[in-house]
Parts: sequence; structure tokens; C-alpha cells
Amino acid sequence: MGMTIWLNVRTGDKHESDGEDRSAIFDLQDQIDRLAKSIGVEPLSTFFDEADLRYNMDEDEEFEESDDGWPTSAENWHDPKNVLLTVDALCTNLEGNQDAIAETDGWGRDDVLEDLKTLVPGLKAGAAAGKTVHLLVVM
Repeated sequence: MGMTIWLNVRTGDKHESDGEDRSAIFDLQDQIDRLAKSIGVEPLSTFFDEADLRYNMDEDEEFEESDDGWPTSAENWHDPKNVLLTVDALCTNLEGNQDAIAETDGWGRDDVLEDLKTLVPGLKAGAAAGKTVHLLVVM
């Protein structure tokens, strides 16, 4: 699978990961971010969190004493309504623009659109429940 993006929803000091493979979003993040900026919304990568990478690489021994993973305080959390604004705008643009994303590494517009759409139910549920979320970069 390589690098991918999971949606994490936070409840107190715990979080739930959906474990959904969104490799197209990770691999094409530069193009997605350029598109987001061009349509006037926050870049999707603004909502990325790299705690998993930091934990697994831990070159700075940030998590030296964390045997059970990393604490939620080590992560960056966002209002799901803000993430949803970006995701909805990107989906709307991609649905009407076949050339918005250039095919790269076997991924294209349809793959990105599919990955983005899988985020919507979890973001809506998180927003309705008043929770925070992030898009976790996973190795």
C-alpha cells in the first residue's frame, strides 16, 4: 500500500481511524493543493497530521517512552466543517473538470474524486457530533 491517508475522529483522549486507503490523495497532494488554492479553499494538506510518521521514524526520540502509540496531544486536530468545505469544493470542481488533475503514478482525477468522496460521511458525522478530525498520513 505505501503511504496513504486515513480519517481520524477524536473523542476526548482517544481517536478512531477509518483505515480507508486513500493513496491517490497522498500521492497527488501537490496537485490537489494547487487546485484548492486556485478555487479559494484551504489546501487539503492543511488538515494532514504526520504523528504516525513521526512515531514510526522517531529520529528525535519524541515518543521514546510511548509504548502504546502516541498521545492525541501530539496530533493536530481540526473542525470537520472546515475540512468538509475543502473536500466539497474539490469534489465539485473535479466533477466538472476532467483535466483538473494530471494522471501521475497511475493515479488520476477519478481516483482522487473517489478518495475525497469517502471522506464526506465521516466528516459529516464528526461535525454533527462536535468532534475534531484530521487526515492522518500513514506509512
